[in-house]
Parts: sequence; C-alpha cells; structure tokens
Amino acid sequence: MSLENVQVIVGIDFGTTFSGFSYCHVVSRDIVTNDIWGEISGQFKINTVLQYDSEFDKVIKWGNSALAKRKSRRDDTSETSETKPVELFKLCLGNLEENLKPKLPVKYKKAIADYLREIGKLIKEKIEPHWEDLNIFEEVLFILTVPAEYSEKEKAIMRDCAYKAGLINVKGTDLLQFTTEPEAAAVYCMEHCLKEHDLSDTDSTETTFMIVDCGGGTVDLTTRKIVGKDVGEITERSGDYCGSSFVDLAFLEHLKTILGHSAIDQLKENHYKQLQYMVQNFCRLAKHKFTGDDKKFHYELDILEVARDLQQYVTGDAEELMKSNKWLIDIEFNEIKPIWRIQSVNLFAKKN
Repeated sequence: MSLENVQVIVGIDFGTTFSGFSYCHVVSRDIVTNDIWGEISGQFKINTVLQYDSEFDKVIKWGNSALAKRKSRRDDTSETSETKPVELFKLCLGNLEENLKPKLPVKYKKAIADYLREIGKLIKEKIEPHWEDLNIFEEVLFILTVPAEYSEKEKAIMRDCAYKAGLINVKGTDLLQFTTEPEAAAVYCMEHCLKEHDLSDTDSTETTFMIVDCGGGTVDLTTRKIVGKDVGEITERSGDYCGSSFVDLAFLEHLKTILGHSAIDQLKENHYKQLQYMVQNFCRLAKHKFTGDDKKFHYELDILEVARDLQQYVTGDAEELMKSNKWLIDIEFNEIKPIWRIQSVNLFAKKN
C-alpha cells in the first residue's frame, strides 16, 4: 500500500505493563492521546493484561477490567470460576533469560496478537467517527514502538502479530512501521522539552541530552548529540531488562524471606488473582510513592485484607511470627530501598 494515501497516523505504545495510543490527521497534525478506556477515564495508559475464557481461546476482558479485584473477607467464592489474568507476555519476546520470562497458559505470540486486536478495536472506534469513510487498511499508518534491544527477528514477530490482530491486512505493508522507544522519546523532547529550555532554537548550537526511558520491562539510557532541529546521533546507550515489573518480582522475593518460598509459590499457583492484587497494592502504596529520600517511609501489608488465602500456606516460625503480628508486615525504608537498588545495579553493571 502506498504511503501517499495516508490520511491518519496512529502511534501505539505497546508496553510490558501499560499500553496506550495517540492519533492525528496528516493535515491538521493535532495529536489526540486517548484517555478513555471504557469505564476508566483520565489516564493515558491502560494495563497490558488479558483474561481468557476457560479454554484460553477467546479474550473476555482486557486492560484494567482484567485485573484482579480485592476479595473481601466475606467473599467465599472460588477463584477457579475465572481464568488467571495473562500479563507480562511482552517479556517473552526478546533476549531475556528464560528463568525470568513469565509462565503463560497461552503462547506469547497469541497473547500479543490478542492484545493488539483488542486495542485495535478501540482505536477504530475512536478514529472512525472523526473521519467518515476512512479506509483503515489503506489510509491509516500505524507506528508501533519497540524496545531498542529488538532485532529484525523480534520486529518481524511483532509485524506478524499485528497482522493476525487485524491492524493490517497485508503482512509486508508499509502502513505498519516501527520506531524504538528511545527514538520516540527523543522526537518528543525535540518538539517540547528542549524548546522549553531554549536548547533547540538555533541551527548552529550543539546540544547533548539524555533520554531515561523507564518502562515495565526495560530501562534505556540514551545520550544524543543534536544540532538545530535534527534528532542527531546516539553518542552512548545502555539498556537492560530491569524495568518496573522486576521491582514487583523483587518485592515478592522479599516476601519469601519473611513468609517462606513455598507460601508465595502456592499462593501464585492456587490464588493468582490474590497475588496479583497484592502486587497492585504494593505498587500503589509503595512503589509509586517511594523516592529514596524519606527515611521514615514504610509500607504496611495487611495479609488478611489483601491476600487472605496466603495465611494457610505460611508454616513454622513464620506462621507464629505472623500470628503475633496479626498478619501485618511492616516493610521499612531500609528494606524497600534494596528492592530498587538491585535493579539499578544490574543496569549500570551492564553498562560498565
């Protein structure tokens, strides 16, 4: 398909933990970033999570609606009536060590295609009312962001998934193009951040700036040298799989030292939604608020409130300790900080 026919450009940020999209017409160039996701409004990203039917064939929920909800103490219903949410499947695409990749009930390529299909449906719902008679397969250019680490092989897999998702109807079409996440961030900075600080108003001044892209799966540090309005060359880059999802894993590893490895493993196996909700609770009350500066910062985890079925798997001295503490775990500053530090150490160790 010819790019000459393109009327609308859609940018999709398909992330490990959150995803989003923006769109604009080639004439007006007024960029619209979607912030309405069903009943959720006011946020630019939605969770990269799927929930399937009992056969793990068809998607029944996606995004925020597929996340685990808090189970009240009076709720005695079994979790077996619904399948486990499928998440972090993007981590399976790339050179991440096998032991760090999530164990999925479906093939990761299917999960990626299914998620792109669901977000694709929403994209079509959003853009079609603005431009009548728009031919999605001939007049819409999709730009999909990918990690800088992705090789042509990974990009080819993403293209195949986009094709199976129905974003394009010809696998090799030019109407699907890729840009790396740091490149997309650099373009944004050129158009906004650098101008705000008067760093891109001249064609002769040479400017060096760093992009710090902290995602759910990867963290990328990219230093660029620019002259005038050109994005410029990359002078140095470091990246690794040490994004926010690995902070979540480090949190669970810390809980294992308190409650026992078997307890967390059995909760994950038998009550995955409670484990997922426990991680959400940690993210909301600790991970998102922790700055590393306030030495009085602490996070209280109420097991009976957040993951009440966990207590049945805690045994021995750990059980006695938790009973005496009324199943409350108080994680203080000096315990939370190492959870973050191990990720930054991994990144800079790779760089050096």
